[in-house]
Amino acid sequence: MLMVCSACHIQAVPRLRRKYCTVCGLRASVLWKRAKRHAWKQSGQKYWLDNWKHKSDAERRAYFREYMRAYRRKMQYQNGRGNM
Repeated sequence: MLMVCSACHIQAVPRLRRKYCTVCGLRASVLWKRAKRHAWKQSGQKYWLDNWKHKSDAERRAYFREYMRAYRRKMQYQNGRGNM
């Protein structure tokens, strides 16, 4: 039995793949994540904070504070201001 791609409904699915043709298989993860993010946003979930659910607000703020400091240092260096 020949399976048809679930995304484009045109191409045949190769034997070693389950659901998508070769072309759509490259984009399948991106499409799935986009659909899930949209559904999560509609339901009001803060999906971007999932990795932080076991951390305190103070730990999250400290991480982002350090991240932005490093980013600013990197930008200063790239713009030629790091040598002053």
